[in-house]
Amino acid sequence: MFENVHSGIALIDLDGNFVKLNSKMSELLGFTSDELLTMTCLDVIADDSKTILNKILKEIDEIGNISKLEKIFIKKDKTPIHLELSLSLLGDKQRVVFVINSLEDKRKLQELNLDLAEKIKQEVEKNIQKDKFHQQEQLKNAKLTYIGSLAAGITHEINTPLTYIKGNLEMMSYDILDLPDGDIKDRMLFDSEKMKEGINRIANIVESMREMAQSSKEVKEKTNIYSTLITSLTMVHNRSKQISRIYLNNEQFDINNIDKNQFSFFSKVQKQRIEQVWVIVINNALDELIKIENYENRILNILLYEEENEIIVKFKDNAGGIKEDIINDIFEPFVSSKDHSGMGVGLNIAKKIIEEQNGDILAYNQDTGAVFEIKLKKYIDESR
Repeated sequence: MFENVHSGIALIDLDGNFVKLNSKMSELLGFTSDELLTMTCLDVIADDSKTILNKILKEIDEIGNISKLEKIFIKKDKTPIHLELSLSLLGDKQRVVFVINSLEDKRKLQELNLDLAEKIKQEVEKNIQKDKFHQQEQLKNAKLTYIGSLAAGITHEINTPLTYIKGNLEMMSYDILDLPDGDIKDRMLFDSEKMKEGINRIANIVESMREMAQSSKEVKEKTNIYSTLITSLTMVHNRSKQISRIYLNNEQFDINNIDKNQFSFFSKVQKQRIEQVWVIVINNALDELIKIENYENRILNILLYEEENEIIVKFKDNAGGIKEDIINDIFEPFVSSKDHSGMGVGLNIAKKIIEEQNGDILAYNQDTGAVFEIKLKKYIDESR
């Protein structure tokens, strides 16, 4: 965890000596790790900031922590670099977490935010004379551009404190391991693991937002769609087993008896992206099915079959269907039938992924529930 962050993180003693650091710290300052371990933090900061940093170190016991100080550091090649500095005293009061972040992304984001509203306004005005259809398309593109920029900005702003938390939690974990064995140590280890799970969940949410602004680099390849469904059902099993029975081609899914190659339905797609779509659609159905009081009355049917040159995947639940006022916009960003949770971006991401696979996704009501129907092109061996 100490290495898998975008910030330079180091552990220093009360005199400012570097005790431990990650590779990002070396990258930002231009020194090797071995070189920095023979130096103090005062050696890498500009002369006009040495006094205040030295004062902070002397008073850190009273201050506790200080964050987001913009300071000029001096790299190995003597060039100055503007960085954001945060310091936090650890519980042993003998070591300090020293964190630096690049200000380049932050400043770019500030400039983007200043220009964004005006750019969107100009884009709308430029296309105002076009017919209604084209106006709607341009507004949609402008919104998605804004959402992409917003997602990038939020990702940066969340990752900065998240990185700080990860670093502190990692240091705390080392301290816990040094404690005598006993109930307190066990409880603290358990709690720290739960905290790590929570941090990872936040990171996953941020990464999902990023999906709205970027395309996957995963290569399209011959993929068994049946196998991807089994993988996705396995991924959501811990949740689905508590909510509803799930049937795949009229057979109840049993995680203890699965064969990913029992059936073959091949399409040329990005495997992991398709699995992501199935997880989104299944979780969407489970969110609705859980509203039905009796477990035995909840059913999700998944049908997989071929039709001419297409592979069809249908997800059909019995949760009452999609509300009429949102059914036509169900794949738009921030449209959701959930009253108390969800941002309403999951199905929009699913639609984007399916379209990237040259497929199509439809949503409609049938009988007592909703149907999500996905069409993918059947794989054709071009070498023949």
